[in-house]
Amino acid sequence: MLTQSIGEWRVHARLTLGASDGYALDLRFADEGGESASMSSRPTVRVSMLDHDMGITSLAVETVGVGSYRAVGSLDMAGRWRFRIELTGNHADMIVDFRRKGSP
Repeated sequence: MLTQSIGEWRVHARLTLGASDGYALDLRFADEGGESASMSSRPTVRVSMLDHDMGITSLAVETVGVGSYRAVGSLDMAGRWRFRIELTGNHADMIVDFRRKGSP
């Protein structure tokens, strides 16, 4: 879980790993009072592997409610991955060390 400021908003990000290396990234943006943020634009999420140059993947981000978003995808291999959450020229990075079941 990541909680960090992005510009005027606070983002709460949670990554849930599913079957077959799939994941869901849930984002909730809030104002300084903790209320769900009513934003004029949706965030962008870009995923890249830190251990190997595999390029950068932009995820489709769906609105699920006021200030709440979800992006889904899959990780191609075990290792450290960066999820960069961008909004209005600001960003927050979530680093995940992904290991497949049964690997050390």
